[in-house]
Amino acid sequence: MSEAERVLRRPIEAFAARDEAAMRATLDDELTASVTTADGGVEAVHGGDASLQRLLARQAPSVTLTVTQSVTVAPAQAPAMVEIHAERTGRTLHTFAAFLATVTGDRLHELWMVDALPASSDEFWRSPSGPTLCSRRGSCRPRRRDQLHDRSRM
Repeated sequence: MSEAERVLRRPIEAFAARDEAAMRATLDDELTASVTTADGGVEAVHGGDASLQRLLARQAPSVTLTVTQSVTVAPAQAPAMVEIHAERTGRTLHTFAAFLATVTGDRLHELWMVDALPASSDEFWRSPSGPTLCSRRGSCRPRRRDQLHDRSRM
């Protein structure tokens, strides 16, 4: 495993462990993070502190992140595919996200993130309401009681 892959994996592991100090330690002060929006666009987040605040807003009581694959594409660049399982306030999320990192030393300097189901993920992290049903196209609506455990309809 290359150094770029190790640097990319550290904030993912720190997020899963809810280790705020370790998350921040991996983020360059000049970090530019480009993150998928609900409509599939991109939002740029500038700076290590701003990126950390965005990460902290996405905490859940139950989160499992599994790096399913990472490779090195250039000496200071690595992509990774991450499987995400999360649960909060009676709702669950299962998605995949791809990350492409450019590292400087032992910190992330640039990060691109794309989500397999951006609308569903956005709704999960932002909605304080009860369980929802999200289509693969990203539209979400409240689930009926008989749909709560039917994953084929997600």
